Amino acid sequence: GTSNIGASTFSRRILAELRRASEVPQLQALVAQAGGQALRMLSAKVEMLQAEQLPSAEAGSAAFEAAVAFNCATLQVVRQLRGDIVQELPELPEEVGQPLRGGLASFSPVVMALANPATPLAEELREAATSLLKALLRREMIDEA
Repeated sequence: GTSNIGASTFSRRILAELRRASEVPQLQALVAQAGGQALRMLSAKVEMLQAEQLPSAEAGSAAFEAAVAFNCATLQVVRQLRGDIVQELPELPEEVGQPLRGGLASFSPVVMALANPATPLAEELREAATSLLKALLRREMIDEA
C-alpha cells in the first residue's frame, strides 16, 4: 500500500541525488553520507515506534491487530528500501556505497524484532523477516571483514 509508495519515493530521491552528483565525486560522497544518515534516522524512528507497539499487544485485542498491521507495513518498507538501494550499489564507488550500506544495516534491530516469534506479525511474513535479517547480518559481516 502507501508504505511501499513512501519507501520507494524515499529511496528514489536518495538515488536520484546520487546520480545528479555523480560528476563531482566529493559531492556524491556527501550525498551518500546524508542518505546514510537519513536511513539511520528513519530506522531509529521505526525502532521507537515498534517498541511502543510491543508491550501493549495482547493476542486478539485491537492493539494486537494494530501491531500486526504496523509490523507488516514496517517489513514491507524495509524490504523496499533495501531492494531499491542494494540494486544500485554495484554502480556506485565503494566510498559512496559504504554510508548507504551502514544506513541499511541500522535496520537490523527492527528486522530482528520482526523475526522474533513473540512479535505480532502475520506468520506468512515471519519467514520473509528472517530471510531479510540473515541478508542484513551477512552484509554486516562482509563489511566488517
